[in-house]
Amino acid sequence: MKFLAYAWIIIVRIFIVFISFHLFSIASNTFETVVLAILILIYAELQFSRYSSEAYYLEQRQQYFHQMNVLKDPDYMPGGHLHDLFAKEERNDLKMFMIGISSLIISLLAVWKILNSIFNFV
Repeated sequence: MKFLAYAWIIIVRIFIVFISFHLFSIASNTFETVVLAILILIYAELQFSRYSSEAYYLEQRQQYFHQMNVLKDPDYMPGGHLHDLFAKEERNDLKMFMIGISSLIISLLAVWKILNSIFNFV
């Protein structure tokens, strides 16, 4: 089941990259290209910041869980009502990696399109 989740993450991120390539092929003039590139940069930054803040939150939550275990709080010990809630959540490093890579590709594409529109490299 975990393999399917990883495959789904990869497929979705590759699809997002292809959609951004397709959107740039639709833009007909310099203004549309620059506006689209700026919107894609904003999207990529929001996606990456959302998942990086989620990873930071889960890391802090696990540290708190560990501190409560060290202090022997009965709610956080095995059998306590908060133990199962904290123990089930874990970071998904592959998801973070794929989001980071796809955000990087989309951002580089958008910056290239902006520079190419302004300076006419090709």
